[in-house]
Amino acid sequence: MERNGSVTDIFWSAAAPESIERTPRDVVRHALGCLEAFEAGQVFSKAGKPVNLMELLADVGIEEDLVYASPELARGESFDERSLVFTLGVLIFERLTGRHPFGTSDAAARVARIRRGEMGSGVNYFPQVPADLRGILMRSMGPFPEERYRNLQEMKEALRKFGGVQPGEQPGKPKFFDAPTRVAPSSLMDTLAHESQQAGPRPHSVPDWMNPDAAKAKAGQSTAPKPAAAPASEPVVPAGVSITADDLNNYRHLLF
Repeated sequence: MERNGSVTDIFWSAAAPESIERTPRDVVRHALGCLEAFEAGQVFSKAGKPVNLMELLADVGIEEDLVYASPELARGESFDERSLVFTLGVLIFERLTGRHPFGTSDAAARVARIRRGEMGSGVNYFPQVPADLRGILMRSMGPFPEERYRNLQEMKEALRKFGGVQPGEQPGKPKFFDAPTRVAPSSLMDTLAHESQQAGPRPHSVPDWMNPDAAKAKAGQSTAPKPAAAPASEPVVPAGVSITADDLNNYRHLLF
């Protein structure tokens, strides 16, 4: 299958989050929205075909994706929907904490730990993961399939309860705007247009800083026009000072 990125990229981009925050509740609701998008056939491969989560999980052939595989899948054994439960638990835990639950930054070493079912030593001590959510994730990431939720639906029910998702509600989508155009609903636009018509045209006024006379009058200054300045071709002679015709001719000679 031709994919558009890694498992984690494809999963989290399947639906828009309701919030830019990454609180436990926000992350869980976003994850549920992504699952809904996959189930509705809204996620596509490069070939334009809907992506099935189980097919995506079976296609983890590179180390970057194997770190999200269940122990049995990483060992090359047969797997079922409980492997998908494991992967979802890893994705949510990593999204919340910024850390992989099986520790170590080396991909090969991390896959080896997944195969053995060895979680990181501090996996139970992340304050970002509340106790009730930690219980859901730890169960989903059990090293043996029989320790996990029996299927994805059972895990989703636990997550929906934690996320406060009501029956029939579709989380992971903006509540008041349609992504990605974010156009306001027509009812809101109609209401705004009606209010504008009722108010009538707004009076036009010019602020004081754009009207020099108004600003001067406000400051108590005279708004009378200033006398015109003397032409540049004639000298300004102070009162009580007399000049000769020769002085005036010399001044004009300098100008022209």
